[in-house]
Amino acid sequence: MTIQSPLTYCRECVPDRPSGLVPVRPPGGAWLRFPAAARCYGDRVTVRRATPEDLPVIERVLTAAFDDDAWTRWTVPEAGRRQRVKVLQRAYAEHVALPRGAVWVDDAGSAVAAFIPEELPLLPGHVQSRIAAAHGELIDRLDPSPESNGLRNPALLRVAAATPSWTLASVGVLPDSRGRGLGTAVCRAGLGWLDERGLGCVLETSQARTVGLYRSLGFETLRATATPGGPAVWEMFRAPGGHPATAGRAGRGGTEAA
Repeated sequence: MTIQSPLTYCRECVPDRPSGLVPVRPPGGAWLRFPAAARCYGDRVTVRRATPEDLPVIERVLTAAFDDDAWTRWTVPEAGRRQRVKVLQRAYAEHVALPRGAVWVDDAGSAVAAFIPEELPLLPGHVQSRIAAAHGELIDRLDPSPESNGLRNPALLRVAAATPSWTLASVGVLPDSRGRGLGTAVCRAGLGWLDERGLGCVLETSQARTVGLYRSLGFETLRATATPGGPAVWEMFRAPGGHPATAGRAGRGGTEAA
């Protein structure tokens, strides 16, 4: 059954729901069975795992979200930046996140969270060339080693090696939809999926305003570093289940918590 909109109740905010009926009902309506592929994380937010058909939505959301990102400004030339970011987001979504990882979107097409596994095959040559062209003369600011899996610091690689982990590669919300909990919703969906599989999660962010969000989701800061001439980067880890004490133990090993 398709869930009717608007949704104002979910399994998290209605603890006294009738036993055996999951998770939502419309205002004044009967309880509905919730499709197994979707989850409700609050008022009018329905999250599901993305399919290849969602590629245009993923590209649009992440392009808009990362256009003003500090790391993007550091690694993508200003000339034609919006189009360059679009090329990068589409390449990573189409060739990495969708076929190899797990991507979560809200049904309104306003938020995206992309998770990728530890080990990935090398991208085809034409895709690598497209990515290199988008970064232009700033390509040297990226870690070129294929084993880095998109992570810029070896400390996170050591954590991932000690605890089987995926990478939260991208989280984005359309600018005019921010502040409504959509980023939290898509992150929760992906992290819950990892928890079910006993997997940790690592990430890097250059946006100070997101550090608190990630901490609320169970991440702990391994350390904060200043990129010479570039933005600060927070390296974070979340143990399976999001237990801070476990994350803290896993995160030690020469790194310094911020």
